[in-house]
Amino acid sequence: MRVFVTGASGYIGGSIAQKLCDSGHQIVGLARSEKKAGLLKERGITPILGTLDESRLLTDATRRADAVINPADVDHAGAVQTLIAAMEKSGKLLIHTSGSSIVADDACGEYASPVVFTEDTYFEPLLSRRPPLTVAYARPGLRRRFGPWSSARQ
Repeated sequence: MRVFVTGASGYIGGSIAQKLCDSGHQIVGLARSEKKAGLLKERGITPILGTLDESRLLTDATRRADAVINPADVDHAGAVQTLIAAMEKSGKLLIHTSGSSIVADDACGEYASPVVFTEDTYFEPLLSRRPPLTVAYARPGLRRRFGPWSSARQ
């Protein structure tokens, strides 16, 4: 499968791209610099040099892919709208995701937080980012609604 991954040189996008590449998929990754493009190429990922602001580039890459994963910037509405428009009526899969900081800090992409979130980092969501959001986890029957763990089924 040919998968277009935005943020392929970042932490989340890079992990996703590498896992898919290692599983035999053909990965095309968006890179913002020649240096990052070179690093992608070394890992077996086909780089596309550009940014989330380049609608034509995103549209072309999306249309050539079988699926698109967008972990680059959850707050970049223009990129999300472009990806959705490029996939309209195609039946292709779009996965739009981000890290835990989406609910744990108020950076909005403006600064690098000194806090590093891992799977073991406990955090209370910011008041502005609380329900109605429900976070679902991969283990069947287990979910957390920004409070104690519950075994309520979804």
